[in-house]
Amino acid sequence: MPNKQNHQKRIVFIFKKKNIYSFEKNGPTEFLYGLDFVQKKITAVSFFANQYQFKHLPFMLLEKFIACQTNLGIYFQAYLNNKKNFMENDLLFAINDGAGFGLLFFKYFGKLNNKIIILVQGLHDRQQKYHHNIFFHYFHKKLLNQAEIILTLSVFEKELLIKLYQLNPQKVQVLYFGADLNFWNIKNLKKEGVGDYVITAGNDMHRDYNLLINGYNLNIPLKLITRVLNKEQLKKINNNLLFEYYQEINNILLRQLFYQAKFAIIPQTTTSATSGLSTTLQLLALGKPVLIADAPALKELFQDYQHVLYYQTANLSSFQEKIYELNNNKKLRERLSNNGKKLIEEKFNSKNMGKNILKIIKPLIDI
Repeated sequence: MPNKQNHQKRIVFIFKKKNIYSFEKNGPTEFLYGLDFVQKKITAVSFFANQYQFKHLPFMLLEKFIACQTNLGIYFQAYLNNKKNFMENDLLFAINDGAGFGLLFFKYFGKLNNKIIILVQGLHDRQQKYHHNIFFHYFHKKLLNQAEIILTLSVFEKELLIKLYQLNPQKVQVLYFGADLNFWNIKNLKKEGVGDYVITAGNDMHRDYNLLINGYNLNIPLKLITRVLNKEQLKKINNNLLFEYYQEINNILLRQLFYQAKFAIIPQTTTSATSGLSTTLQLLALGKPVLIADAPALKELFQDYQHVLYYQTANLSSFQEKIYELNNNKKLRERLSNNGKKLIEEKFNSKNMGKNILKIIKPLIDI
């Protein structure tokens, strides 16, 4: 049970693990979901699920079995490694569904009585792997109903989730991402060499690097920043002198590489999730034109030919046509640059995200 010695009300962000590149000094703060703004109103801290301790080996094996069957993680260690740190008035905010399901599991069995907010992404897509398995569908539905609030990143995904798990619509809300404008801006960046290459970045399961690698048809370099390429993809980029590959870099260098690019490409497979959203927001904040797949969840956020340029998902001819158009149409690039940057400054930034978090948690905790 939560610690009862301290009755101070806090919002506790739960992450999977502490990433040195995400939590670097002087780096961006959007990974903390408006934490800087929230901290001005209420005490906010961060804990991490991290690795399992040896004594928790049975839970680790159970998680691996569930993940293998469902494509859904359930980080039991989010509770096991932090239960002594939780206090009775803490509002727990799980930043991903794996950590969230881990907390909700122990709440379901009476080991945790805190109010819990869980942020889910792409749950509908992963559920397709086990949609015929009544047990796992019932299992996840029961856990989700333990949450006070379930957050999605788009109205499209919210509606899918409500229908899929027959959830109370009042329980599911939308929280839009935001870029940290104190970090993702062009101040103090090197201005020379802008426009010499195209860039792409991202590690999530919905990145369509096959389409990008096979369909890229420009005669200027393409910089790829990702750690999820398979052996065949790596072989192809190693055999193409125009491709430059980075596995992982810090956000300071990433910002510079983003800024100096002519434009960016966010390739995606078919998905109901807002895949590529964070990267897109960061690029738009820097005034970079973005070519991205026309996923339904993204189309509710960005207008075609105004904020971004869409290509038809998984369509090679559409992809190559739009690459050519963006590369050769300077006026289009300027329009996307100006409108995209304005959109981030006015709407999709971490300050607004912090304000939205406070609105969401207000019914759950006195501020």
